[in-house]
Amino acid sequence: MPRPFAVIGITFFLTLTVLSRVSENIAVAILIVSILALIPLLAVKSLRDSAVFPAACISITLAAGLFLAANEFTYKPAISLSGSTVSFTGVVTQMPQRENDRYYYLVKTEKVDNNKMKLKIRFSTKSALDVQVYDKITANVTLYTLGEHSEDSLRYYKTIGVFLGAYTLSEDIVVEDSIKKPIMYYVHQLKQNLTESILKVLPNENGGFIVALLFGNKSYLSENTISNFRAIGISHVTAVSGLHLSVLLLVCLNIFDRFKIGKRSATSFSVVFVLLFMALAGFSFSVLRAGFMLLVMLAGKLLNRDADSINSIGFAVLLITLTNPFAAGYIGLQLSFFATLGIITTQKKLMASYNKMLSKMKDTGLKKLFHSIADTMMITVAASVFILPVSLIYFGRLSLISVLSNLLLIFGASLAMILGGTASVCFLIPGANFIAYPLSSVAGLSAKAIIKGSDFLAKFPFADINIDQKFVYIWLAFSLTTFALAMVLYKNSNKSHVRLTAMLCLFTLAVAAISNSLYNGNAVKITVIDAGNISASIITSKHKAALIGCGGDKYATKRIVNALEDDGIDTVDYLLIPRTTGTESKTAYDIVSTYNPKTITAPRLDCELDFLKKSESLTITQKSSSQLWGNATIDYLYNENLSCAYAEISGLRVLFLFYPGCDTELIPNNWKKADILICRSKTPDNLDLTKFKSIVISTDKPLLSCTQEYDKKTGGHMFSTAGRGNIVINVKRNSGFSIQRER
Repeated sequence: MPRPFAVIGITFFLTLTVLSRVSENIAVAILIVSILALIPLLAVKSLRDSAVFPAACISITLAAGLFLAANEFTYKPAISLSGSTVSFTGVVTQMPQRENDRYYYLVKTEKVDNNKMKLKIRFSTKSALDVQVYDKITANVTLYTLGEHSEDSLRYYKTIGVFLGAYTLSEDIVVEDSIKKPIMYYVHQLKQNLTESILKVLPNENGGFIVALLFGNKSYLSENTISNFRAIGISHVTAVSGLHLSVLLLVCLNIFDRFKIGKRSATSFSVVFVLLFMALAGFSFSVLRAGFMLLVMLAGKLLNRDADSINSIGFAVLLITLTNPFAAGYIGLQLSFFATLGIITTQKKLMASYNKMLSKMKDTGLKKLFHSIADTMMITVAASVFILPVSLIYFGRLSLISVLSNLLLIFGASLAMILGGTASVCFLIPGANFIAYPLSSVAGLSAKAIIKGSDFLAKFPFADINIDQKFVYIWLAFSLTTFALAMVLYKNSNKSHVRLTAMLCLFTLAVAAISNSLYNGNAVKITVIDAGNISASIITSKHKAALIGCGGDKYATKRIVNALEDDGIDTVDYLLIPRTTGTESKTAYDIVSTYNPKTITAPRLDCELDFLKKSESLTITQKSSSQLWGNATIDYLYNENLSCAYAEISGLRVLFLFYPGCDTELIPNNWKKADILICRSKTPDNLDLTKFKSIVISTDKPLLSCTQEYDKKTGGHMFSTAGRGNIVINVKRNSGFSIQRER
């Protein structure tokens, strides 16, 4: 077996990737089947001698066993503490993130209730603590399972090994300065100084983009920019990975070469640089994968041996997932792995035909230019094709201009990263500011061009298409079957049909996606956003949208933005802010700055909504009637004891209630005859629920008993978001409708 790590490592990783998305029972079934399959593989001599199949089967068995063991002995004991109140002592490993008026710290515990216990918890406080990284804190807290109301969030926290959240209502938090600082403290300080040096000279989003390029910190980027990057297929530039590390390492090697530094010394310095960059990037899984591969390559140089790329990637993912089997479910690691695998296995083959054409060119300068363009294009194509299934499964989106976007923008991003990184280092060196300022200026201009360019490209028709997940699995099955048939039918042919088969599969996907987008673009629907106990519903028709309520935090903003993106919407015609409370208005600033609604209605303004004073789109009223489009109208009513709206959409009547404790006697009688009731937290008291055909409740907890009682009484259906996905109401002709959950 010439490539043992390729077989063992990649099989091990892919098995864990599948296990991260299935139930524990299926994981047990996979373990049993792999053990049974191992018997004939070891018993039959011809199969045993090949070594590949037995090694792959053993890898599957070990992966399933390790996954189940980690689930049983690491994850379950941790979440068993959920709901309990404990005293803990731990070390702060990250500076806080501020969300929804709370501060969140990542803490590694040393003791829980005076018992030695090592856990990573996400600790939240109402006010910021006077604490530095690696200081110790002691507090009495209540623990809860992170992401318990959302499958995606639960899976994310599980992959990064942070299973529990903690909060305290007490201000009695003891902070103890750490006398002996670990080496990572100084790495963190260096990262903070580099970040501040960039933002000091580029205090806008241009500087934020450079910070994202260097360290993967996207907190300085607007939701609009992040959305644009995702739409045109270049979101990988802000996820620090092999691209970033390879480019920066290449710059370092060129510098070493210019200064005539010896091969062994240059390689040794490069190893130190790779390790330092991995630390600065927070040892994220995608950086670990890239770093391990480059370290293997550099080790080969020191030993005068060439490293095998496929073996190296297998070794890298094996090393990562052996220490944390849940890491295979991390989307960043999966994208990094498949992109690299695609480049390693297909880029040179794709370039072969172009190299033949380029060899006929006599002009050396033009030949180098076209070779560079073709090489960049083939790398992009190879990476894009291999990450396509992962992107479709996780995001349900297809970017038709991904290759074009990468070709146009990646060079500029690399330039911004190199110059911005160099400038940030120069700012920390006394007397080197004269070098840093011009470099940072050019880096800022390059970053600005990328941000503006992405905004321009994202507006292209069909730049980004939403695809139903069921169709994704059907297409994947079709593609695998097509490839299998091609291999069987043309196994004796001298010509390879892989490229033609791949083009056929991609063409099928593109045509189906565009057809689906055109068909659904004319559909009318109401999407009730699943983001906790908040009011936010989107009415869409023919690529137009109205947002009814905009409550919640940054997470709610993302959910709203994602829902609008899924329908290909980049402008909002109408925004109703029904109350000034956070559950109805907290995301208003983000929504208005991103989508600039043509009409905004609110009952009054408070300090949180003060930014709307100068808006020409704003109407302050406690009673209004608005014609949204030809087939949709919405009426709004507000007073101290009531906040509600009534919409008629293609004959379907919908009542929105924004205040759970409202006085239902004040609701107009004809509004109470609506087909659907959409409310928050719980159904209102003193309202005859049997009049409604269906009820949708936006909440953070399941309402099973209430739902069952309503269904039994009326024969209708009650739905609650409860962290299980948006609720979508598809409007049909003659007041007909259907309701489904969108995951």
